[in-house]
Amino acid sequence: MDIFTHEWLQRNDAPNLYLTSTKKGSLKTIILVPGIGWHAGFYVQLMNRLEEEGYRVIAVDLRGHGRSEGQRGQHLYEELIEDVKDVVEYVVRNYEGDVYLFGTSFGASIAYYAAINTPHIKGLILNNAWDLNNLPSTINKKRIFTMLNKHSENPNRLIALPIIMGAKMSWSLFDNKLRFLGLLKDKLWHRKWSVQSWKSFLQYKADPSSIQNFNLPTLVLTGDQDGMLPLEYTQSVFHDLATSNKELKIIKNAGHMIMLEYLDESVPIVSKWVKSIESRKDVV
Repeated sequence: MDIFTHEWLQRNDAPNLYLTSTKKGSLKTIILVPGIGWHAGFYVQLMNRLEEEGYRVIAVDLRGHGRSEGQRGQHLYEELIEDVKDVVEYVVRNYEGDVYLFGTSFGASIAYYAAINTPHIKGLILNNAWDLNNLPSTINKKRIFTMLNKHSENPNRLIALPIIMGAKMSWSLFDNKLRFLGLLKDKLWHRKWSVQSWKSFLQYKADPSSIQNFNLPTLVLTGDQDGMLPLEYTQSVFHDLATSNKELKIIKNAGHMIMLEYLDESVPIVSKWVKSIESRKDVV
């Protein structure tokens, strides 16, 4: 028996998106944006735990991801941002109550850039914080662009994530390496993107005025042993967030995938923060 409900977000000018939702109702909805190449199925335990905390959770398979429509690996970064904005508008139209946007890993960057131009969101939750214009030293942008430029005449050529990021960095995604190996069996997980897709990720430029005017309540969570986005980098990005209503929570002895491997530590933080935002609203 499926413990979730499933529906399609039908669109006329873009691929239709597959949504997975918890069944219990709530007056607070958390929209979950998965990491790169991932889909809602990776986050079953997270969604269950958030539902137990009293939230409706709606996870989106972005275009070209999971069960959603769209050609695998051929989507641009701007298009993924539009996907998230469309899901927000859909949830606001069809569900009562406040809406929070929650991005994990690469999905956190998409959620952030969607949030700076999306009304109706009451709060933003980021598992990791990214600045695409100032990536950490763990991501060798010069090496990546040298590789991509070699294939500039074939923009649709697919290049795998481990090749772009490097085997060492890819291996650092999980603290539990058996979990990483288990993902290789997931047929819905795609790991290759086109040259033009990778370039759109790395060259994205947000509207500076939108970033400067961003003042949404924001929670950033990270592990202090994150091998992909080092703690010092996340702290720097967090410091530069324009919003004055922000909070950084660090989970000790944890790596990158805290929303999969450290639910006992991360979920209570998310729930407590959302409740604090709700209580402030009630006071006002």
